Amino acid sequence: MEDEKIEQKGLIKIFQTINAIPEPEVILEKVRQIKKNNPDEDVNSLCKRICNSAVWKITGAGVIASLPGAIPGLGTMVQLGIGATTISAETWYLLRNLTVMSFLIAGLQEHDMNSND
Repeated sequence: MEDEKIEQKGLIKIFQTINAIPEPEVILEKVRQIKKNNPDEDVNSLCKRICNSAVWKITGAGVIASLPGAIPGLGTMVQLGIGATTISAETWYLLRNLTVMSFLIAGLQEHDMNSND
């Protein structure tokens, strides 16, 4: 039986178009690596560390993106210009990191990464 690619619609299709959803094989390899590097750590602890790591990455990106706005006057104008041009990149970074975090947690909890659910 041949593998059939199911056509996705809506948000899933948009996320796939902008490459916000990583390939399941890449996630499974990361899950294997995490388990190999932390053989004595329980799944809940690993999941918590993955969540914390994602929060720090996303928070750091937000802080860096907002730094120019900390300068009164000129910084506000620079921030408006930067914000208008980088909103899509920042949104992609946020979506990608949250998606990877969710998939890593699902993989660690042994959910089927190739399922369309």
